[in-house]
Amino acid sequence: MTKPTPPRAMTQRVSTGMTLRRILAGIAALVALLALMVGMPLLLWAVRDIGTLHIEWTVSGVWRALLRPDDGTLFLALFKLAGWITWAILVTSIVLELVARIRHVRAPNLRGLGIPQALARSLVTAVAALFLTTGGQLPTIPVATADPVPPPPAAASAHPHTPQPGHTTRGPQHYTVRKGDTLSGIALDKLGDAHRYPEIFRASRDIRQPGGHRLTDPDVIDIGWTLNLPSTPTTTTDRKPDREDHHQTPDHRTRSTTPKPTVGAGTITPATPSTQPTPQPTTAAPSHAAPTAPGPNGSTVSNPDAPVADADEGWPVWLLTGLAGAGGILAGTMWLALRRRRALQSHHRRPGFMIAPPPADTIPVEKTLRHAGAPIAHLITVVDDALRRTAETIIATGDRLPAVQALEVTDGHLIVHLAEPGQLPAPWQKSDTRTWQLDTATDLDAIGTSHDGGPSPWPHLVTLGTDQNGHCWLVNLEAFGTTTITGDPTFAADLARYWAAELATSPWAQDIWQIDLVGVFGELDGLHPAHIRVHTNIDEAAASVLRASTGILKATADDPASHLPTARMRQDNEYLPGCAVFAPADAADGLSAVARLIHDKPGRTGTTITFLGPTDTTDGGLSMNADTNGRVRVPALGLDLFPTGITADEALGCVQLLKAADQHDNVPVPAPDGDNESITDAAGRLHHHLTEQRPSDGCTNHHDSNLPQPDNTLLTVAATTPQDLATLAPVIPPATREQINTDPTLDDDLAAWHANSSDRPRLAVLGPVRVRVGRGGDPHAGNKRKAYYTEIVAYLATRHHGATTHELCDALATTPDLLRRNLSTVRKWLGTYPATHDPFLPDATRLDPNGDRTYRLTNLLHDADLFRRLRIRGQTRGPDGLADYLAALNLVTGTPYTGLRATGGIWLADNRDDQHLLVGIVDVAHLATTMALAAGELDAAEQAARIAAKAAPDEDRPRVDLAAVVAARGRHDESQRIGGAILRQNDNDGPLELDDHTIELLLAHGWLAPGTRAG
Repeated sequence: MTKPTPPRAMTQRVSTGMTLRRILAGIAALVALLALMVGMPLLLWAVRDIGTLHIEWTVSGVWRALLRPDDGTLFLALFKLAGWITWAILVTSIVLELVARIRHVRAPNLRGLGIPQALARSLVTAVAALFLTTGGQLPTIPVATADPVPPPPAAASAHPHTPQPGHTTRGPQHYTVRKGDTLSGIALDKLGDAHRYPEIFRASRDIRQPGGHRLTDPDVIDIGWTLNLPSTPTTTTDRKPDREDHHQTPDHRTRSTTPKPTVGAGTITPATPSTQPTPQPTTAAPSHAAPTAPGPNGSTVSNPDAPVADADEGWPVWLLTGLAGAGGILAGTMWLALRRRRALQSHHRRPGFMIAPPPADTIPVEKTLRHAGAPIAHLITVVDDALRRTAETIIATGDRLPAVQALEVTDGHLIVHLAEPGQLPAPWQKSDTRTWQLDTATDLDAIGTSHDGGPSPWPHLVTLGTDQNGHCWLVNLEAFGTTTITGDPTFAADLARYWAAELATSPWAQDIWQIDLVGVFGELDGLHPAHIRVHTNIDEAAASVLRASTGILKATADDPASHLPTARMRQDNEYLPGCAVFAPADAADGLSAVARLIHDKPGRTGTTITFLGPTDTTDGGLSMNADTNGRVRVPALGLDLFPTGITADEALGCVQLLKAADQHDNVPVPAPDGDNESITDAAGRLHHHLTEQRPSDGCTNHHDSNLPQPDNTLLTVAATTPQDLATLAPVIPPATREQINTDPTLDDDLAAWHANSSDRPRLAVLGPVRVRVGRGGDPHAGNKRKAYYTEIVAYLATRHHGATTHELCDALATTPDLLRRNLSTVRKWLGTYPATHDPFLPDATRLDPNGDRTYRLTNLLHDADLFRRLRIRGQTRGPDGLADYLAALNLVTGTPYTGLRATGGIWLADNRDDQHLLVGIVDVAHLATTMALAAGELDAAEQAARIAAKAAPDEDRPRVDLAAVVAARGRHDESQRIGGAILRQNDNDGPLELDDHTIELLLAHGWLAPGTRAG
């Protein structure tokens, strides 16, 4: 059974709800606190001179004062003294209570101060409740682990805030979580003491909540969950929650749930929500579903490397809720778009530099795309390719395309729903005359041939949501022309915003060249600058859309096809781009001419309109309702779904990330692991302050530089530039060579790396990630979840100063309890160093200033570390450094950090170690190729160029180097073929815009055919 996950529903916006009573009580308590702590001492200080005692402070003087009649001054003095004492007691009680709240413990009971402590506890609790909110923008999210179950009996939930008949006061009362609730707030309201929230937590942990959840974190509850309320006070109210969790916040706030994508057959299996207005009885599933991973051709296979114990995982705060679950399709399309844009950035990278990382505030977006989008990127390409091949096969037979209304994605199948009976080619299988399904494990060549770059038959497919079975539904907006989303305005806007973003990034929508946003979703401006247009003038928008629509009609006027999808696929038609309009309901009048054209020419205009809210000016089309319970209902299709949707903030973060990937700026490589004292950058190149300017006419001392020859000599034999030489082969002064440690263990470590066995574990990241345990390890300990344990080792290897529990939990999207369990397994897996019997992963130390546990690997053999050490030594050895560079390149087996588990590698968005190593590989290979060509060692030059080309397929310099090598061998035709292939590179948007320096190198050496050069 596939493990379900809750779709994004109304819980994302539960964060602002608080009851009026709690607000008023909190304000009153805050005023009282200020009056006691500030107002009272100010008042006592203001009356300090009233009723001043006139006493001679001797024994006899005090005695005389006590014997004479009091004129009121003594009473006033005693009253003021009592006031200061009372103030001090109250302040002490309040401070103790505040400290206890922050530390999540109960304040100590001070003998004789029960009344002031009770007053302080009530005031502090009420003020804390005032500031309790539900979930931030990037909430921590629990993971669903089982099928949905019915809620508690109706009698128990009909009136959730009063005891139900049949419940005795001795047993626990049931409470149903409402919007704005927190455990501490519920404890305050129902038990009279906010500190009794651990009792509720313990009493409710075994309740199976909607969506298969269980209460595993006192910080994480959700609307509709059932809690047990102890009816009598207990003696355990001063205990912490059973699960110690450093993520815990003082207010124990309700956090919303978010869909988590499950990888299976390359598919999304979004699951049931945490809140179900109309749940259906189901059979309980096991608490843990077997993890899955994509198998051959998308088949689902068991994945023993995946961590199984997801049930207790607390979700990371960086996860964007709209881009998970069914929203994972948008995450996947954006991940593909981000990869395409970064590939183009790589074509413009200069030696010695790296592509500019995105702004720091977009890192949560990138992590979400890695975590939720990367695992289903394959599915998205399968859907796109399958639909294109199907359409091309149908057109090749001379038939018209069927009218597709919707696409259903299940665990391992694509199901097409037609508007009328139709026929799809084998291997599609007919369920009925209007429904056809395809196994995603099918070899797509069985459908038909693929024509890369051809039109997409149904470009207006958008994700609508997931049904009760976890099936994801996409609707073809073009089949209906006009769509109206009514109901809750916020949910409707989130859904439509999601569609607009999806049409701007999904591969099947690449032919929608106009996405017109009329008075809505301005935050999407820049997501795809060539396609998205933000309009503030309705008339201008209507005119633009009318021009596009009538242009399509004219272009297909003579086509016999009854609708545009068929005409779109005919090779004899000109290019027929589509148009999608999104507008509020009050813009319907201004767009009435467009709506009328769509209505009068159904399926012919290539234009769709989505209105937010009911309109009176449109006829027909598709209507759907997004209700306040987080459901979307589509009567025409018989669908009742948990909808997709993204907020404006989520959309803006996505836009900023993708816009940053459009920039071709280069930046210096930073210091490794934030170590500003390092002598090299993270790619292993010596810092410029340790080197000297390279003379263009060559070095007098042969060992001052890796390339001591004059620039002109090198430019004739190698594919390099003076700037490249100055950056990669500067002069290394004697002072630097003396400063750099000779690294006496490097050769022994390198030999141990290549040996058949070793006493030390070996981690490879310069290609597919792999761990080989040493003689003191236990190879079988890591077999069950090897990919997960391998990633733990890979992450810790990038943290030379160690990683705290908090950092590890964030990097691996796990909880402290699970982390400690898995680290214990990794410790056993790696074993101990036979020479010292010390573990390679010692027990945690408490070096963090916050007292957090810190874990650090020791004595690990790491290919990335060996690569950098070899590069450092090679830079100090002049031309003899070629041997070190070749040794470093021999460690490379592919692109760094490939082969991580499907949802892993999110921490690479923070430290960019994969990018740093890629820079190091390509730059070392270019330098080694140049050195080898200058020395006439052509085999070494070719070896270096080919290793870099394999590791960095998106960079041009390795292939330019390869052209130089084959030219040096006298194979000029082959060098021109290589140059032509570089020049003719394409992606989904057409020919790539290459870096000017690449073109100049190809032209300067004649590695472009004459006809190509003229073009």
